[in-house]
Amino acid sequence: LLPGSAPILEKDRPANLEAYDYCMKGMSFIKSKFVIYFKEEDFRMGVEMFNNAIKLDPAYSLPYFGLCWAYEYHYQITGDEQDARMVQSSAETAWRLDPDSALNNAVLGYAVYEYAHERERAFGLFQKALQLNPNQGDVNFLVGMGYLYHGLYDQGIRYLTKAVELDPYNFWTPYKLAYCYMYSGDFAKAAFYFEKYFELAPVEPLVFPGKYIALNIMMKRYDKAEELVARGEKTTPDAEWVKKYR
Repeated sequence: LLPGSAPILEKDRPANLEAYDYCMKGMSFIKSKFVIYFKEEDFRMGVEMFNNAIKLDPAYSLPYFGLCWAYEYHYQITGDEQDARMVQSSAETAWRLDPDSALNNAVLGYAVYEYAHERERAFGLFQKALQLNPNQGDVNFLVGMGYLYHGLYDQGIRYLTKAVELDPYNFWTPYKLAYCYMYSGDFAKAAFYFEKYFELAPVEPLVFPGKYIALNIMMKRYDKAEELVARGEKTTPDAEWVKKYR
């Protein structure tokens, strides 16, 4: 609503509203289903929705941004280098189509940091993303991830805290925020945000509980660690993390 804001709103508007609809469907499959249950069919459906959007509007950058998320989450499960290459190529394409999008600068910054190890370029892209729009949840999340992975936990906390405020239902944000607090030595706040993470992802089997179990052991909260391991033994007794933390 501020003077001068209207041009920003116009930049990445889809030429085809059906393409936008496909993007939203794709995001739903990836960020609301696949990241919780890790079902391959949800991943495939999400990718199909983004590709449908691209067919309708090849110059629209948002579906490529969506493909980055899809292949990033898939890579966390598969470790497949093809997934990693798809994250990078999708991010580069999104940025090429719209280099003035805060989202595209942030996701490309993350991709080149994580997969190409181009630190200087990554943080330059993060800086540009924040200049373009410092009030998007995904932008703050991706920038915060960059600082977290670089070991700059205080800066990571700053951006991830803002990401929680802007998008309180993205359960990965409190997880990463807990990670920052854990490695900066504030165990109480780390435990608080791990609990927030499990509140937002209340599913069985437990999704990535290892760091929280480790934190509870470090805090000598053995009852809580026992509770988490026991849940794992009940739902996924053959999982490697269950044996490790037992």
